Amino acid sequence: MRSSLNQLENFVLWGLFFATTVYGHIALKVAATQTAGSELKRIMLTLQNVWGWTAMLSWTLSGLLWVAVISRNSVITANSISSLRYGLVAAAAWLFLHEAVQGRQWLGLLLVVSGIWLSAR
Repeated sequence: MRSSLNQLENFVLWGLFFATTVYGHIALKVAATQTAGSELKRIMLTLQNVWGWTAMLSWTLSGLLWVAVISRNSVITANSISSLRYGLVAAAAWLFLHEAVQGRQWLGLLLVVSGIWLSAR
């Protein structure tokens, strides 16, 4: 029973880590595209935008979750699994921002996921 609970806790931690990381990327992109001007002005305005603030808060929470994840897993395993965020961010950008994903990018994502699968075995 305790082993099943530990596995469930680990799964939930990973899920929250991925959710906060992906949200942070998408929210920051939304905030950045809602502002205009030079890069410095865009950065400053992004930090005044609710999307920018929630992205920063999300990444802060993601960092705290990362501490919990690496306390339960080896750094090598955790780092390998966390690479799934590249595919998840791409999927979220495609789904929510309607960004185009080219064939070479899909192939790259497939290779990343394949590498994660191989390293986890």
